[in-house]
Amino acid sequence: MTVTSGEDQKNVKNIENPESDAVDLSELDHLDEIEAAERAAQEPKAVKRIKRSAGRLTERLRSKFEEPRALSATRLAFFLAGFVFAVWAAMVPYVKQFLALDEGEMGLLLLCLGLGALVAMPLTGGIVGRFGCRRVLRWSVPATMACGMLLAASSQVAVTAVFLFSFGASFGILDVAMSIHAVEVEKRMKKPVLSTVYAFYPIGGVAGALVMSALLNLGFPAIPCVIVLMTLAQLAWLGAGNWVIATAGRSEVGAPAFVLPKGRVLLYGAVVFVLYLADGAVLDWGGLLLSAEQGASIENAAMGYASFSVAMTLMRLVGGRVVTFLGPRRTVVIGSLLGAASFCGAVLLANPYISVLLFFFVGLGASNITPLTFSEAGRTKSMPMSAALAAVSTLGYSGVLVGPAMIGGIAHATSLPTAFYFVAFLLVLTACAGVFYPSKEPAAAQEARSEASAS
Repeated sequence: MTVTSGEDQKNVKNIENPESDAVDLSELDHLDEIEAAERAAQEPKAVKRIKRSAGRLTERLRSKFEEPRALSATRLAFFLAGFVFAVWAAMVPYVKQFLALDEGEMGLLLLCLGLGALVAMPLTGGIVGRFGCRRVLRWSVPATMACGMLLAASSQVAVTAVFLFSFGASFGILDVAMSIHAVEVEKRMKKPVLSTVYAFYPIGGVAGALVMSALLNLGFPAIPCVIVLMTLAQLAWLGAGNWVIATAGRSEVGAPAFVLPKGRVLLYGAVVFVLYLADGAVLDWGGLLLSAEQGASIENAAMGYASFSVAMTLMRLVGGRVVTFLGPRRTVVIGSLLGAASFCGAVLLANPYISVLLFFFVGLGASNITPLTFSEAGRTKSMPMSAALAAVSTLGYSGVLVGPAMIGGIAHATSLPTAFYFVAFLLVLTACAGVFYPSKEPAAAQEARSEASAS
């Protein structure tokens, strides 16, 4: 008979049943959670706030990177449109000098660009309705870049006029198609993103102007600069072009080539006309008001439009929140009245420093009305979406062409301050038109925002 000690019996028992002393991992996890909660409870309040803020920031950044590719493509399209137009604008003095044109001849030549856009824009609604935004943007972007390159290399007035008309037409098609796609993206996302999308146009314009100016100041020839920048812009679009929604703007029943604006679309077009006219008033006549009427130096005359552009861009970046908070109707009414009051204040006070500040407030007021109006036009039932947005774009762009000449004619007949009073009066009429806008954002956008805040 073998006698075993208590320790030996315990070892034998452990060998026979090895799971008897196994560690319960679930209990350890529970203990870890308790210890983590105790450590968190002992943390100072400041550390807790920092961690919460960091968590919210991380969540926002993650949501930004997970945004639909279609939204990224739309923003890139607006950025490239502003970039390309700024590059061309930097070439205007060189074209004038190279072709030996005076101001009147150059003005007639530039009119070809506007005529090309006005011819193409009304037809773009039918084109997009038949082929969709992806196919239209797939060829209109490279066509715009190619016309820009040919413009830079042209050496004859007649050829330049043809290329300018083609550039205006392709750019007009690009402008309408990307606006239609932006409205479609906003509809599908069910939240106001159109203002932030439109902010990328002036951002692209500033980028194009700065890059072109830097290259020219470094001594690089103008024509190669244009060719390289246009090529880079095209390469940037190659990948993003596939992110465009193929069916955006396409009509299921077939789209007519051209539809006359009617109903609220006509009203929305008139509103955009006034907003673009106000933009042109600051761009083309604001500097003259500061220098000729208020004593600012010619070198600082451009500060008025710079102030206006900065306010426009910054306000559009937060435009979705503004529209959500105020609602479409109050956004239009308050913005229009703020712009009208600022124009009147700039004329009455007749101080260049105050006028520059007031042009900033004009930009703040006018910034979100145009994208909001395009959004509302895209929801109208009286016309197909593509045709409605093409009509609004055409009427708005006519304000860019007609506006400066209209202001100049009024200034010639009366005075420049009176012409700015006239622009303020038109903005008051725009505020009156605000009563036809909905008081609240669409119910789908409200539901999406509520779901986002709940999650």
